[in-house]
Amino acid sequence: MSETAPSFDLDAQSKLGVTSLNAVTTKSEGVSGSKEFTLTNQQLAVTKIEVWTDTGSKTKDGDFHDRQLVKDIELTWNNGVTSNITGNQSGNSKDFDFNDKEKATSMTIRTGGRVDKISFNTDKEEDGKYLGKGILYGFHGHYDQTEKELISIGAKFKN
Repeated sequence: MSETAPSFDLDAQSKLGVTSLNAVTTKSEGVSGSKEFTLTNQQLAVTKIEVWTDTGSKTKDGDFHDRQLVKDIELTWNNGVTSNITGNQSGNSKDFDFNDKEKATSMTIRTGGRVDKISFNTDKEEDGKYLGKGILYGFHGHYDQTEKELISIGAKFKN
């Protein structure tokens, strides 16, 4: 009997709740009020990811109140330390626990003026697009300091 491949889809549009180091990165400049972030714990692997989504805001950089956006990401590393990006843990959340040494085989990040989707598959999958792969170590990017919404994001992986 074939085992179903795990897939984690943090699609804010469907209201679900949410890279050697290789990098998968979105745009990072041109937005007023943005603050740069790095969410890593040295060279420690991520064991859990939790993502919060909620209705977007209306800002001078764009009108996002008609859609769901990624508001915060919280990571737990293999030493038990937990940290987040914006602290805006309102709305819906979804989490995923990585098994020991489980690797992401593909990752998709969807963004326009704000991040609204992060999805990935793990090495239990038989095939996938290789946008980013390996053991997840964390994220980097920019967020809106006032509205606490992610503007850009990149994932850090180690093969």
